[in-house]
Amino acid sequence: MWRSTDADLDGLLDEAERCGMLLPAEYDADAQALRRRLDAGSLVRPARCMYARPGFWRNLDPRQRHLHLMRTISYQHPDWTFCHASAAVAYGLPVSWGLLKRIDVVTGESSHTRDSSLVRRHRMRINDVPWEARNLRVTTPARTIFDFARGVSFPDAVSALDASRRMGMIDDSFDDYLHEHAGARGIRNVRRAFEFSNPLAESGGESIARAVMDELRFEIPELQVSYRDPIDGRLFRGDYTWRVSGGLPILGELDGGLKYDDPEFRHGQDLAEVIRRERLRESRLTYVTSSIARFSFSDVHDRERFGRILSRAGVPRR
Repeated sequence: MWRSTDADLDGLLDEAERCGMLLPAEYDADAQALRRRLDAGSLVRPARCMYARPGFWRNLDPRQRHLHLMRTISYQHPDWTFCHASAAVAYGLPVSWGLLKRIDVVTGESSHTRDSSLVRRHRMRINDVPWEARNLRVTTPARTIFDFARGVSFPDAVSALDASRRMGMIDDSFDDYLHEHAGARGIRNVRRAFEFSNPLAESGGESIARAVMDELRFEIPELQVSYRDPIDGRLFRGDYTWRVSGGLPILGELDGGLKYDDPEFRHGQDLAEVIRRERLRESRLTYVTSSIARFSFSDVHDRERFGRILSRAGVPRR
């Protein structure tokens, strides 16, 4: 597929980009031509023997880069099965970028193959028939969520469980799967995250913030509660709602770039209209609440500051 001379290298790079992967150097002639371009600065090498144009690679976020690496590895090793965080990415689950340092693949329990700077091998028995997601061979949804959630923090596990329930990847029967693996390492984290999970969470950031609220011992809010605009009667939703006895509710709002950057959240509207609509929504919410706790994802990561924001807004603790 890829055999080339220097003259037709651009066509092969175009084809790799269309396939959502990097260009692997499979033959000596390829490797020599690619190295010349690498030395000249017209290519980058994100992994051993894998090349891309600098601008193309630079414009990919960490999740997209991970998928491109996975597709390239799948092309080279079509019988490999991806697992853990890599399989979660293939399914479209939210995975914190810091967890995407290497590609996760399954090996047999008796395998002595070592990890590399690119690939992390997981020695485990897989009885399930592999599934396919984004044309990639991956562990089943239940196995992927189970393996991922037992090896990450509680907030990251909640983020994956919320999304998997929202997407219909798992349902209440996942509890049976947990019973079957009751003695596995990290099972407590998975069970706690599953019991805490809520399919109403609309993004990974919202899920992580709610899990941190729990760890800081704040009352757990209701999600996506609707409020009627007292001016024109339209309905607005708040990210988080705390009911307060004898008074108006307290709202929590996660300020994130997703609603501005992602075309799916913008519903075909330009950025100025999205910002105007969001400001109107927040201004009208002040009519029906006692206070609004506004915070960013960076606030959530600074737990001391996050706690102060919630306390100042009057959010009750347990």
